[in-house]
Amino acid sequence: MKQFNKIWKWENGEIALFLKTLVYLFLTKLMLILFSLKFLVKRTKKIEGSTDPLDKGYLIKLSKSIYRANKFAFWSNSCIVSSLAVRWILNGKKIPSKLYIGAGKDKKGEFLAHAWLEVNEGEIVKKEGDFIILFVY
Repeated sequence: MKQFNKIWKWENGEIALFLKTLVYLFLTKLMLILFSLKFLVKRTKKIEGSTDPLDKGYLIKLSKSIYRANKFAFWSNSCIVSSLAVRWILNGKKIPSKLYIGAGKDKKGEFLAHAWLEVNEGEIVKKEGDFIILFVY
């Protein structure tokens, strides 16, 4: 119940963005269950550089929203789910982004894979570690 009480204290527009993000996360998770990552990435439009000035406030709100929605969701979201969902939201606004997939090792030496998303060198879905970039789209 505490989570619901916090929602009403958010700034104007953040609730709608949160709900949109939550829906995109759910649909992305469902799509990744039904289809392969390769299939989905091939069918994701790549938006080239835009001439419109970026709304940095929107990007900050979107970054916050993805973090909040991941905490709120009753299903488990991986970094690739978050990255693809944000990519599709940004594509809808015609904002170019770069999706990275990388690999590395944790402190125990075990293999890790991670996905993150950047817009103009700023991370919307965080890199959170030292990864070798395997794929950029």
